Amino acid sequence: MDYCPEGIGNVVFAARDAFTRHDYDTFVRATNILLSRLPSAETSEWQGHGREWLGHWLRDLEQYFRIRNIAMSRYDVNDVTTKWCSGLVAIGSRERDVVSEKLVIALEEGIKLGLVGFNPEEGEALNQLKTTYLSISNRPSTVAGILTLWDCTDVNDDEDIAHVYGSKIETGVMEIRHALRI
Repeated sequence: MDYCPEGIGNVVFAARDAFTRHDYDTFVRATNILLSRLPSAETSEWQGHGREWLGHWLRDLEQYFRIRNIAMSRYDVNDVTTKWCSGLVAIGSRERDVVSEKLVIALEEGIKLGLVGFNPEEGEALNQLKTTYLSISNRPSTVAGILTLWDCTDVNDDEDIAHVYGSKIETGVMEIRHALRI
C-alpha cells in the first residue's frame, strides 16, 4: 500500500467513526494503517486540525485498550496483526506530546494480561514507551516488585532473607536506579 497524504485524514475519520459505532474490526484495521503510515506523514498533517484529529483518535485508542482489558479480549481482531508499541513509538518520535501516559499504561496492562501479540521488537518498543512516557510513580512493575520483596514473613533469619531475596532485591534496586537515572 502506498502512502497517500490526502487520504490519511480520511483514515483518521474512518477510525473515529468506527470506534463510535463499536465497530472494532474497522477501528483496528484503520488504526493499523495509521500506526504504520502517520510517522511518514508530511509536517503539515501534524498541524492544526490534523493534530486535533490525531489527539482524538489517540484518546479513542486509549479507550479501546481499556475496553479490551476489561473484557479480557485480544487487541487484534480477525487476521489483523498490529505493531501497537512500535507504531506509538514512531508517532511519539515525531510529536512526543501526542502520546499520553494513560495510553501507555493501558497498553502495558493489556500486554501483562496477554491480550497483545508480543515479540522482542515490540518489547523494546514498550520499554521505550515506558521510559519516555511513564513517571516514576506509574512504573508499578518496579515499585510494587520492590515493596513485595520486603514481605518476608515466611523467612526465619537474615541469612535466609539474603539467600531467598538477595538477587531479586539487587535487580529491583538496579531497576530503580535506572528509573531515577542515578
